Amino acid sequence: RVAHPVWNLTYLVHLLVVVVVASAGWLAGRARPEGLRGLARDGLRDILWVGAAGLLVKASLQLQTTDLGFDKENALTFAVTLSAREYPDSIRVLTVQEQLQARLAAMPGVTAVGAVTQLPMSGGSGTYYYVEGQPVPEEGRRPVLQYRNATPGYLGAMKIQMARGREFTAADRVGAPKVTVINEALSRRH
Repeated sequence: RVAHPVWNLTYLVHLLVVVVVASAGWLAGRARPEGLRGLARDGLRDILWVGAAGLLVKASLQLQTTDLGFDKENALTFAVTLSAREYPDSIRVLTVQEQLQARLAAMPGVTAVGAVTQLPMSGGSGTYYYVEGQPVPEEGRRPVLQYRNATPGYLGAMKIQMARGREFTAADRVGAPKVTVINEALSRRH
């Protein structure tokens, strides 16, 4: 988390709207349609493009006022990819990750640092799950959840509020008992 704003999700949606509208044929200056059927087809296509762009603008405006469960203000995000050849085991990856986080935390203006495998609103890894003590659901009815691996400090950096329990700590490492943080929807479901 840094002391000044950078990219935000709504800017990306606005950019997407501009790209969609700019790619519509009525802005690109295409040849005139042949006959009434061509005119109707092209007119309908243009109406659909404008409608799609309008829906994206509406979604963008709604995102600006929707509580997403995290604070995107003043958050700086970036991706780090480590070569599997140079970092073949998780211990080496974790060491680099911890060193990078320490260096970032020491920078002027940085108030919080954390890492996660996928940012909110950008997908994630999925897996089937079952609840201990309950029958395992049959094929095709097994529930799926998305998960992310996160470091200590990630929830605080994103200002994600914990309803109960605790955040990850440095003691939650490879070889230690596994720790899971779930969202309220999964908690209510089970």
